[in-house]
Amino acid sequence: MNLGTSAKGYGVNISGENNITSFGNSADQAAKSTAITPAEAATACKNTDSTNKVTYFMK
Repeated sequence: MNLGTSAKGYGVNISGENNITSFGNSADQAAKSTAITPAEAATACKNTDSTNKVTYFMK
């Protein structure tokens, strides 16, 4: 599976994944419509343990 072409959006530590209906520019607290950069991932992954969660939304 190629997540680069089959993904609709990405989110980091978002809640209510089943209720996301639109995609914006923020990966944190919302779903982003473009790939998450390493800098964005570092900022959005606020949990210092292994409980950070990344969500992929499929097309």
